Amino acid sequence: MKKIAIIRGQTHHEGNDDVRVVLEVVAPITHRTVLALRDLLREIDPPSPTRRLELQLDLTCCPQIDVDGLLALKVSQDEARDHGGDLHLIHVPRPITRQIRQHNFHDLLDTTLEEDQG
Repeated sequence: MKKIAIIRGQTHHEGNDDVRVVLEVVAPITHRTVLALRDLLREIDPPSPTRRLELQLDLTCCPQIDVDGLLALKVSQDEARDHGGDLHLIHVPRPITRQIRQHNFHDLLDTTLEEDQG
């Protein structure tokens, strides 16, 4: 399987021009799907000088992630930050949370939702 399903969830406009977009990932994030994931994330409107874009990937329906997937998410987060935005994972299943922590990718977790992420 080289495809990944991403469902665009809620889009919240904060008090200023900042935008938070929630994307639900409905597939494993592995070496087979990372290119499709990267391409989908790059299609999202980039932030402008007056607007900050916060991407949240909801992993409720993500059954698996491998090291290639973790690396791709970290690179995507770094790219988002380089453009004045950010990317975090939310509703992360416990086994994936453990894996993220084992590989020292703590930054990917949304610490405001730490209780959801075990």
